[in-house]
Amino acid sequence: MTFSMNNSNFTYIATEYPQLANIGQLAERNVFIDPSTALSKLRLLTEKIVNFIIDYEGIKNASYKDHNNKIQLLQYEEVTPSEISNLLHKIRRSGNKAVHSGKGTTAEAQFMLRQAVKVVQWFYAVYDDDSEAPDFIKPLNQVEGNNHKIKELETKLLILKEEAVSYKVKIEKLNGLTAEQKTDRKTKASKAVLKKEESEAETRERIDQQLRDAGWECDTNTINFKSYKTLPEKGRYKAIAEWKCGSKWADYALFNGLQLIGIIEAKKHIKNVMSDLGQAKIYSQVVTTNYDVTFPEHSNKSNYPIPFMFSTNGRPYLEQIKTASGIWFWDGRKQTNIPRSLRTWFSPEDLIEKLNYDQTDGEENLAKSDYDYLTDKEGLSLRDYQIEAIKAVEDKLINNPEDRRALLAMATGTGKTRTMIGLCYRLIKSGRFRRILFLVDRKMLGKQASDAFKEVKIEGLQTFAQIYDLQDLTKAATELDTKIHFATVQSMVQRVVYSDEPPSIGDYDCIVVDEAHRGYTLDQEMEEEELILRDQKDFQSKYRMVLDYFDAYRIGLTATPAIHTAEIFGHPAFTYSYRKAVTEGYLIDFEPPFVFKTRLGENDIVWEEGDEVKIYDPEENEIKVIGITEDEIRVKISGFNRRVINDSFNRNIIAKLIADYGIHPEDKKKTLIFAA
Repeated sequence: MTFSMNNSNFTYIATEYPQLANIGQLAERNVFIDPSTALSKLRLLTEKIVNFIIDYEGIKNASYKDHNNKIQLLQYEEVTPSEISNLLHKIRRSGNKAVHSGKGTTAEAQFMLRQAVKVVQWFYAVYDDDSEAPDFIKPLNQVEGNNHKIKELETKLLILKEEAVSYKVKIEKLNGLTAEQKTDRKTKASKAVLKKEESEAETRERIDQQLRDAGWECDTNTINFKSYKTLPEKGRYKAIAEWKCGSKWADYALFNGLQLIGIIEAKKHIKNVMSDLGQAKIYSQVVTTNYDVTFPEHSNKSNYPIPFMFSTNGRPYLEQIKTASGIWFWDGRKQTNIPRSLRTWFSPEDLIEKLNYDQTDGEENLAKSDYDYLTDKEGLSLRDYQIEAIKAVEDKLINNPEDRRALLAMATGTGKTRTMIGLCYRLIKSGRFRRILFLVDRKMLGKQASDAFKEVKIEGLQTFAQIYDLQDLTKAATELDTKIHFATVQSMVQRVVYSDEPPSIGDYDCIVVDEAHRGYTLDQEMEEEELILRDQKDFQSKYRMVLDYFDAYRIGLTATPAIHTAEIFGHPAFTYSYRKAVTEGYLIDFEPPFVFKTRLGENDIVWEEGDEVKIYDPEENEIKVIGITEDEIRVKISGFNRRVINDSFNRNIIAKLIADYGIHPEDKKKTLIFAA
């Protein structure tokens, strides 16, 4: 039985990878007949590629079983560049959605096919032949005769055995490479991503898909005013391509029903994005109301009837080239608003919410409201320095709008949580923010903060939770009426990076980070389900990813600001030091530390060369000899206490504290013990 691979994007890999070629061709054939099947096949194709890569790299990790985790593993091992990992996740999400819902559009199938071809080209260039890959072949809508060919391909796929592919020999060869050769391959993998430049049509396809992912109906080839006279419709969120604005044509117009609320200027992949916002502003100024289209009501209607303006070239956002990547956004309702970059698109619901509130009103409410209720002895009873901290954040918020961040540095024990309750209450009550994400790095810290918001009285003998809707750690996603949502950074990483249905970037317009410095100290004592971050480097990058993902003002709280804290939150807007707290009588100064000297601490634990090393086996309740030392082994007491919990040692230290230093368990005074 012979099968024609003509007019396929996978012909050139058919000899080495017949299974991949057949899966790819099945996806191509189904793009027009059954898009959801095409999307599921593309997911299967990339799943097979990921498995090949893991075998070729000799990666052994039994805990990474599903496709999602395997993609994470390859990125963690720095095998796949971020661009390829992002494509793998996109194809995975799209395929999952198609499988679960049975729905998929031809436009989405065409876009994902192009992305899958890029992954295949990268894979083949890195592990087989790095010569120039063939140009992308756009699938043809040839329904007649396709059903027969699809059945033939399905039959062939069933009888194809992976053992027929020579990849086992390749595994042995690639696993045997030296460390230097493997490093060279990683360099090759990074270079292979950048081999081809996107055309303008490809850029449009990418932007179309990004808008669809955000919840807009979008397809430049069919939802297009210039070519097909597509018009807005009541009850639908449409991104209509090539909308007429006076004598000009906007690349996209965003409609909430018949209401035109946004204009997008799209440029070729390599163009600067920030400078193109000016073109979107021109469209907003010259657009007219035709075809029953209406403009939203807002304060700057005479200058910019369309309030929200965007420019993009479809590229993923990179901080290093932020003016030439991502999405640039400007809110034209206030002339002094600063343009800013976004990681992805606002959903229709985000923009509708934005229309219904005005931050200028919120700032005016903040400026004219007093602080008496925060100092009320029946309520929060905040101290003077805590009021100063709140004022400092509000002042920066109002008078320094281009720097959308603030850091409070307050010594341990000076009431950061109570201060934040007062600040959050004012920010929500004034209307300056709609919804706040309270981010912590451990469940315990989140529960403590959540409990305080539920228990501490603020105004009128009511707590924050009694006045406004609050969601604690048990809720994965926020709801429309929520004012504060408590979450761990780990859970948000799962939602933002790995979920099939990530949150919208407009879900929160303010993020509060408790113990901001802790975001850079991986906590080895986290609960098991929180340990999704592999090491310190991974933790930092994911922590920053969550903060940068949302279009939100960020406020950090810390007792110990560090360089990396200032990089994210800026220099402290307010500082209340330990020394000042002691001077003003709010904290008691510490005394010199008590030093306990033990024989073990003085002499360390030492095994001489040739000594037997014995361990206690708790399962069999006996001492076992595990070997003879080849050299001297010395374990310092500090290392010993970090590796072994010695119950007797700890009890003796505590007994000494109680007996000799007047620290009693029944005493109501607070004693802090910092332990390894």
